[in-house]
Amino acid sequence: MDLEVTWEQKGGIAIAILAGRIDRSNAEQTRRVLESRLGSRKALALDFGKVSFMSTAGLRVLRIATKANHSGKQVVLCSPSDSIREILAIYGFDRTIPTYPSRDAAIQALQNGRSIPGYLKRACAFVQAGESKRDEPRSRAIHLLAKLGGLLNLRRS
Repeated sequence: MDLEVTWEQKGGIAIAILAGRIDRSNAEQTRRVLESRLGSRKALALDFGKVSFMSTAGLRVLRIATKANHSGKQVVLCSPSDSIREILAIYGFDRTIPTYPSRDAAIQALQNGRSIPGYLKRACAFVQAGESKRDEPRSRAIHLLAKLGGLLNLRRS
């Protein structure tokens, strides 16, 4: 079965509904389609509810989400099956791409600005905590936040 991507719009959020297999035969084309559709949008939900299989080549598709999240956009996954969720965990994408159990939960998180990856929340907490025993990790966290700019609307004092 090939991969099919259909599109919906809900509350200003673009939703890519993927159905079928993501593998070597279609991963690159799928990545290009998603990247072009993300374009100037600030938010995109990738609905994996109908994805039956994802090879490691399919992980390249997910790199657009990680890249977008690093550049101030918000890309989330929703409705992954248990096997897809396991692949995400094995390769660490569960830590870098916010994942939600349903499309509605993903849309709500995007609309409320709660789709910030966990590593970024930890960096913010670290910076906001103020004093640290070592300046190096703190300066790396500040650099990360500065690079990601307006995503959180935080100001250093």
